[in-house]
Amino acid sequence: MAAPDLTTLIGELTVKSEEFATLWQRYDVRSRTNGRKCFADSAVGRMDLSYEAYTVARTDGHRLVVYQAEPGTPDHDAMLLLSLADAPAAPSAP
Repeated sequence: MAAPDLTTLIGELTVKSEEFATLWQRYDVRSRTNGRKCFADSAVGRMDLSYEAYTVARTDGHRLVVYQAEPGTPDHDAMLLLSLADAPAAPSAP
């Protein structure tokens, strides 16, 4: 490990906690594949979105993350406003 303070903390926890030592030795780490994430946008404010993460086949660890909001909620309205802000302008009539 490159962080000496973290190495010291892990050593201390391992010595003082049998449960921590067992969990640390097992090293059972998994990627988080779903949950909720809060975003703050300068144009629409705070949005609390759910997400799903998918592994992309035949890539070197790439994932596709899809964010969504429940229709009819302020979070959904904020996402719609953001999509309108990024939409190309309609051509003007001649």
